[in-house]
Amino acid sequence: MKPLTEEQVINPILNCNSKIDILRVLARAEDPLTGRRIALLGGISGRSCQLSLQALTEAGILIRKVVGRAHTYTLNRDHRLVREVVIPLFQTEDALVS
Repeated sequence: MKPLTEEQVINPILNCNSKIDILRVLARAEDPLTGRRIALLGGISGRSCQLSLQALTEAGILIRKVVGRAHTYTLNRDHRLVREVVIPLFQTEDALVS
């Protein structure tokens, strides 16, 4: 089996601003958030947020749960990219801007 390239690993989760905004919001969130709340906190459109949430969920980066009629999202902290890339990335960003 061929090793993965960075295009196959990082690009699918960091290839557009809305995904980065979603990951930033969820990396800082203590509780699951609805898609509408993520869009509001991330300053992104509802449709862009919805498409990016779907892609990140399909990639295994997010966990989606149905709560009544709403869907809530959290980071999948068991995923290696979340543990080793996403969380440290936004922790570093927080340290740089504070």
